[in-house]
Amino acid sequence: MANQEHLGILRQGVDTWNAWRRGGTGTQPDLAGANLRRADLDHADLTRAYLIGARLREANLRGGRLSRADLRGAVLRGADLRQADLRGADLSGAHVNRADLRGADLSGANMARAVYSAETAFPPSFDPAAHDMRLWH
Repeated sequence: MANQEHLGILRQGVDTWNAWRRGGTGTQPDLAGANLRRADLDHADLTRAYLIGARLREANLRGGRLSRADLRGAVLRGADLRQADLRGADLSGAHVNRADLRGADLSGANMARAVYSAETAFPPSFDPAAHDMRLWH
């Protein structure tokens, strides 16, 4: 269950959210299970955020900072993750069907059992099979 205070700050917009993150509280954002469908999170700082089971379908996460974020089981169907920083993120069991990951940094990301579709756009050298991902049929 997402922390309602964190969710409230995020819903005020990316500028407010990023200012809160820069405020130095050291708080690890808890947005687990949040419904963020179609949310505009362009360039949001979600570093180390708990997004377990979050519903981010068709969300704009372009250029987002999601390094070391916990996205286990998150629904990212149709999400825009172009140029996102996903270094060390845990996307195990996530749904990335039709997501756009072109230009994303997936270095060290755990993609085991994540579900993708033929329409999912990956960085040029990324091999889903080598990361134990599952093709959606």
